[in-house]
Amino acid sequence: MSSAEIPKPSVENDPSQGGEIKRMEFFASLQGKEFPPKEERRVVHTYFFTVGAHAYQKRDTGEPFFEHPRETALTLLNLPGIKNSNMISAALLHDTPEDTSAFGGLEEGMTHADWVNAAYDEIKHYFGREVAIMVLTLTKPKVDGIEIIDKKQAAEIYNRQLTEGIPFGLSMNIISKFRKPRWVTNLRSRTLLIKLADRFHNFRTIYTLDPDRIKRKIRETEEELIPICERVNSDYPQETEYLIAEIRKSIEIVRQARSIE
Repeated sequence: MSSAEIPKPSVENDPSQGGEIKRMEFFASLQGKEFPPKEERRVVHTYFFTVGAHAYQKRDTGEPFFEHPRETALTLLNLPGIKNSNMISAALLHDTPEDTSAFGGLEEGMTHADWVNAAYDEIKHYFGREVAIMVLTLTKPKVDGIEIIDKKQAAEIYNRQLTEGIPFGLSMNIISKFRKPRWVTNLRSRTLLIKLADRFHNFRTIYTLDPDRIKRKIRETEEELIPICERVNSDYPQETEYLIAEIRKSIEIVRQARSIE
């Protein structure tokens, strides 16, 4: 899929395991939020767009890829304090720029900044500015050999993105339009909560991965992600505390199950 073309909703668009039952669970939770009709329709469109973008992809754990963004979004839908529909759309889309070509890729001669600004324009066009900022903040920077030399630098920039709530490389012309610091702070809190929901599902499905990879994910979570969230996520304190506690429980279960110290 070369552009953000939204496919029509249909059973055939969802090849994931138990697609129909899980789809019903998702939409029942969505309706329970009682978002305004226009916002609910946008989430539905985002859902089926993401199904199409990840069609027939598999995660490293072996399950259909779409299971992960759906479960990430469903985790947020099931938190009573979440009242923002854009968070649900961003949760559904959070892996799309990184793991599909739906919003283009890093072509020869392009910098990461070139790509992120083009992707921002496209995501904003179809899903709105807030969703574009959250999704791109959740997207790991691309090593381009120019601005970002290696994966270590990319990881450092990614943590800075999460801390600041603004995608690296985004044009200052775009950033300058964010006139209200409180809006940026709230958007950052939403983004971090999506990241926690993402990581929560990761640790529920991580058992089949190589032990060294699991160790790296645990270290990254305990030493980098959780401290960032505890330090700067001030708008959703109860939800943040809950998800961090659940992640820690899941980590201990994984450690015991895979005999990881």
